[in-house]
Amino acid sequence: MIDPILRDAETKMAKSVDHFGTELSTIRTGRANPALIDKVMVPYYGTPTPLNQLAQISAPEPRLLVVQVYDKSQIGAIEKALRTSEQGLNPASDGQVIQADLMGRAITAGASSDTLAPRSGVTPRWTG
Repeated sequence: MIDPILRDAETKMAKSVDHFGTELSTIRTGRANPALIDKVMVPYYGTPTPLNQLAQISAPEPRLLVVQVYDKSQIGAIEKALRTSEQGLNPASDGQVIQADLMGRAITAGASSDTLAPRSGVTPRWTG
């Protein structure tokens, strides 16, 4: 009688832990991580679309994110979405790729992770 309840609780707890790990990967630290901007929503022909579906994101250097856009006509929209995201990036584009340097945000990165980490822990996402 208790076994189904325990199994259900274990699966819900495992989902919560997985979601929390995903949330923690989006918090800014001193090193560039493509997961920082994976879920930034970009208006793609009127439809909000995650950035990772519109471009390839890489971190070739510890403080640099490079976004290679599949549809070059969307570079402006992606730049705007990165500027207005909660990560506070200032991207630069050369018409082919978008680069976001994390160096200028070193002072506020600590404050950002201090405020985002508790908020991530307080708002677990329950899936059932």
